[in-house]
Amino acid sequence: MKKYLLFIGGNYYPLGGIDDLVGGYDAFEEAVAAMNHYYKRDSYHASWAQIIDFIGNEIWFYEEKSNNGLLLKSQSTITERFLINE
Repeated sequence: MKKYLLFIGGNYYPLGGIDDLVGGYDAFEEAVAAMNHYYKRDSYHASWAQIIDFIGNEIWFYEEKSNNGLLLKSQSTITERFLINE
């Protein structure tokens, strides 16, 4: 099982849930490199990204900022996100 899951989507046409899953990675740096690759290849459909540490309970949310690429907007734990949305 991969530790990091990468989800990417567009603001206009997100696929939703598991359909936005791009892949799984063993290292955080691999997930970030893949995120940047997808953004450079198709920024229209990659205006946001989430990297989830499936084992360590963390989420990093990235958002497009004025064509400067995807930049970190927030970091939280899965537990915090779940409790906020209740």
